[in-house]
Amino acid sequence: MAVPQTYEEYLEELGGKLSWFERLADGATGIDERLDLNNKLSIENLKLLREGFKVQYPSIKLPHYSVLTLSLDTARPAPGEEVEIPGDMITAFTDGSLDGIYIRPDSLPTDAIPLNEFNPYRQLPGWTRFWLETTSQPGKYLRLYIGEASAEASVGTVRTNIIAQIVGIYLQPAWATLEGNDKSLAAIETNAMAFGGGKTGFYTVPLGKTLYVTGIQAVCRAKNAADADKHQYFATDVYDHSGNFHSNYGGDGGFALDMSQPLRVDAGDGLTYSIESWSNHLTWVKIVILGYEV
Repeated sequence: MAVPQTYEEYLEELGGKLSWFERLADGATGIDERLDLNNKLSIENLKLLREGFKVQYPSIKLPHYSVLTLSLDTARPAPGEEVEIPGDMITAFTDGSLDGIYIRPDSLPTDAIPLNEFNPYRQLPGWTRFWLETTSQPGKYLRLYIGEASAEASVGTVRTNIIAQIVGIYLQPAWATLEGNDKSLAAIETNAMAFGGGKTGFYTVPLGKTLYVTGIQAVCRAKNAADADKHQYFATDVYDHSGNFHSNYGGDGGFALDMSQPLRVDAGDGLTYSIESWSNHLTWVKIVILGYEV
């Protein structure tokens, strides 16, 4: 005898076999109804077993990315300040320290996640909001890149290739070496002279490594409060020593540039990055190169 595939098939088969007396008894008692419910559950469970169990995370509509810049002049004590920006990945940058900066994704109460240890931090299926806890660091700022982990696809091509070629489970230190390490290079001049004062930084990629530059950030601020309302003109210059790329940008006050494709610097090659003030007064200037090394 074939097993019914659906509950409807079961009822049709049962109805064809009941006598007039059984139909009358069914209307006067709930026994058959309870048996029908048990049979319905059994059939549905059988369907699940045939198809295989499937786990599906709830869908969260995420923006491509959001960039949030916050002052650290005032502390945000636990559980922190609520931020209503959805995402499944968050990357933090500061000109101060990430020590004492935590996030609590999606709901309270929940454990605090230290951004000095998990940067970037990824979570599936993502969150609709999070709580940000910070220490007080007068004069410093915190910048958060919040978005989809899939938005890293163009940057993470090399990382994806490594994962595809290796099968196994690794402890965190070993996996960091295989996957790649975040890299942040900076050059700062706290007393840049007018019309050309600034700072230059140099970096040589270690043997066996490749550096991928994914972003450039620059800031120019007046050294003295009396000059704060003036233009803060500056220029930047970034290039590798092999001549594969040369990037120069300028601005008034600062900029943050995310590369649509990472700039590659091979092992043994050097990278030069500089910032110059073209304001008519003393300034504080800084250039930061962001990327990862594998």
